[in-house]
Amino acid sequence: DKLIEWMEKDRTTGKLSPANCINLAHAYAAIGKIAKAHPLVKQAYNANPSLTDGYARCACQYFWPNKQYDKLIEWMEKDRTTGKLSPANCINLAHAYATVANIATALSLVKKAYKDNPSLTDGYARCAWQHFWPIKQYDKLIEWMERDAAASKLSPIWRLNYALALASAEDVSGAERQVEMAYAECQSLVNGYVQIANAIRNTALNIECERLLIN
Repeated sequence: DKLIEWMEKDRTTGKLSPANCINLAHAYAAIGKIAKAHPLVKQAYNANPSLTDGYARCACQYFWPNKQYDKLIEWMEKDRTTGKLSPANCINLAHAYATVANIATALSLVKKAYKDNPSLTDGYARCAWQHFWPIKQYDKLIEWMERDAAASKLSPIWRLNYALALASAEDVSGAERQVEMAYAECQSLVNGYVQIANAIRNTALNIECERLLIN
């Protein structure tokens, strides 16, 4: 990899900044060499203690796509427990906890991330979807997605997912409202009504499904 080759020229001559040492670690993680990433992050942190997210970035790059969620959490916790995890990556850590069914920890991490950075969005929605959607606990899913919606922290694309959750719980009018809002907020979105129609196609509300598809 040419990127790594050139970054190593600076590293081996002592000319790689601590921030770019983390970028080099991330590059190694991206090509599957996670063992090389760890000491580079440690070196960068020793050289510049103000740096953040080094372990988290490498972990998300390597462990998430490989579905090694326990290792992902282990590495991200290295940053969290030393005060080096940004609020955005705190939500990513929350998402990881939701993936391994530790929803209580996930939701508490979202709460902290929102407190530290009020501009963040979709935290509760992402975690709730990861945990409650596969097991069809639509009432709990809706409850937690509503937290983001009520606080204006639900992005348009996640509003469509909220609509899907409502439709799955047979709240068709609520689902329609969410699609309308999502379309108003982002005109490039598509298939919102089709999505909720498909969700209720095989329910007692099938007549509603036909109406949505016709309209």
